[in-house]
Amino acid sequence: MHELACIRIKVSEFGAAGDTAHLRGLIAKFTDYFLGQRWRAPRRHQALAPGCFMLSDPRATRLDVDELNELASDLQYHLFGESASGSVQIYALWGEPAEVAEFSVMNDAALEAAMRSDSGVAGRLVRIESRGAPAAAAPRSAPAPAPMAALEETCFRGVYFTPRKAFFGSILGVRTDIGGKRYDLLAVGRPPNEEAELEYDLITLRMANRLMERGGPPGMLYVPLSFRTAMTRMRLERIKPWLDRLGRFEKSRMAANLYAPPAAPPFETLALAHETLRGAFSVVGLEVVSPDFPCHAMVTGCGRSICLVVGQKSPTKRLADINTFLDRLEEFKAAKVWAAVGNLQAKDEVELAVRRKAPFVWGPAVTGALSQPVRLDAMDEERLPLQAA
Repeated sequence: MHELACIRIKVSEFGAAGDTAHLRGLIAKFTDYFLGQRWRAPRRHQALAPGCFMLSDPRATRLDVDELNELASDLQYHLFGESASGSVQIYALWGEPAEVAEFSVMNDAALEAAMRSDSGVAGRLVRIESRGAPAAAAPRSAPAPAPMAALEETCFRGVYFTPRKAFFGSILGVRTDIGGKRYDLLAVGRPPNEEAELEYDLITLRMANRLMERGGPPGMLYVPLSFRTAMTRMRLERIKPWLDRLGRFEKSRMAANLYAPPAAPPFETLALAHETLRGAFSVVGLEVVSPDFPCHAMVTGCGRSICLVVGQKSPTKRLADINTFLDRLEEFKAAKVWAAVGNLQAKDEVELAVRRKAPFVWGPAVTGALSQPVRLDAMDEERLPLQAA
């Protein structure tokens, strides 16, 4: 009989105030999904407890430490992003079933003692730290106050549904001051640094709640959120109260647009984002800047969409990017992904997108920055842009 392995996942200060059922559930889901994707038959895995999994492989007597290092690094990214506020460690033991069972219920003190002992167990017990994790956690201090934001103002861009030649809903934008700088997500794309990014997302979610409390807009409300915010534990804790409040409303009327995703995200990341956001949003999609963004990053089973946000390039290059993206419509349809083209700035760009059958379009050439959500009016594209809601 081949040996079994048990992995225990330890997150820095996980047993302190941050030790919530929500966080334990996130870690369990991240790890279970990772193992389901990469620990394939005839290998098997089974959850013994949150953060504790039994692994078996009939073809080997030892696990590949590189795989566990990759797991630790993925969890590090999903829980903490690029922050040094926490670290992920994995303890793995290879042994007989009785040893594995005993290891799975060890408390942290016993686990550390086993690492230092000269017992036979210690010879088959390894500790793996994620690549790039901080060498030692810095002493925790009171969190710095959030940057002050003022002069908050909502604005909207209408989303045009080309098959029916009518508006489908509105993208929520916020103009606000953060750290002494003025930001407008609909105008500049996204805040240029992580601190402003999270603060902007918090303001956007607060505005979305206010809008829905007043009855919400006609049609779909598209709420932009940073991809890093949706995939980072520390940020999720900050936005969770606002997500919970949004969950009180009819989620079929709301979609999350994740901006600034990595150029080549791991296969499972959108599914994880969907799992995190599905309590508030019926659709979780990506805003991408490359027309060649890999469609295989979109995971089957999630309500999702992909939107090319056309960059600030020459008019010829902008048209070329739109064409390249829409050449892939059949690929998107096969993957059951709704496609959209955003940030259209000229009439010929709208005409091209409509002629190439882009399902959804938005941008300055479709509507101005509106003070109210767009009405769901039918309108021929020749009459665009709409300048008042």
